[in-house]
Amino acid sequence: VFARVKSIKSQAEVDICRKSAKIADLAMESALDMVKPGVTEMQISANAIRVLMENDASNLLNTHPVFCASGLLSGRISLLPTNREIQNGDIVSIGIGSNIGGYQTYVHRTTTAGQPSPQQRKLLETVLNIQTAVIGVLQRGVVTSDILQVQKGMLNDSGYAKTYVHPFLGQGLGTDLINLPMLVSGYPGQDEQLEPNMLLVVGPTIIADGIGMACFQDSLLIDENTHEDLTKCKKKTW
Repeated sequence: VFARVKSIKSQAEVDICRKSAKIADLAMESALDMVKPGVTEMQISANAIRVLMENDASNLLNTHPVFCASGLLSGRISLLPTNREIQNGDIVSIGIGSNIGGYQTYVHRTTTAGQPSPQQRKLLETVLNIQTAVIGVLQRGVVTSDILQVQKGMLNDSGYAKTYVHPFLGQGLGTDLINLPMLVSGYPGQDEQLEPNMLLVVGPTIIADGIGMACFQDSLLIDENTHEDLTKCKKKTW
């Protein structure tokens, strides 16, 4: 019951998360600008953390860390950055958590170092199209199981239905790492209705053999009529 109460934010909490999301965008834009051959995953992540802290956001406690993974290794279980240098043609996946006053927001982007291959382009555009469709149905009264069905239907049409698709499509945002509502395939209680002032992070993740991982995720607010995008940085950067 308490988790359900926490899922609906006060106006003051919403205002904090709007500020957090703007800073997450700044950090992501800075990270994407660094994606080029010869730069390491750690250098990109360190720069993103610097931008967060210079703008009064944290990435240290009870927050999703800064992720950066490149090439075929972008599909590994842990996306924590390494000292690997990005190579020309690599797919690069970056996720940034931003925390202000204990409230976190999150943004994830995937791009390429140089022009993408046809296979990379297809993967990136498929995942981005799925995210766009899923976000398009977010409004008060929609149940979480219906949102998951949007992704499932598009996967069946995309040719990636048998590729590894991460079960996590989204969840609520707040002061904990795990918050209601949950948009996770197989998670119990998938008929929860979205309500005004719920904050969510939403976006699919597909890992394709021989290509790597593509993921686009954004923080959003459910309002009285539809939704508000809190993270707004550019998505199509290839």
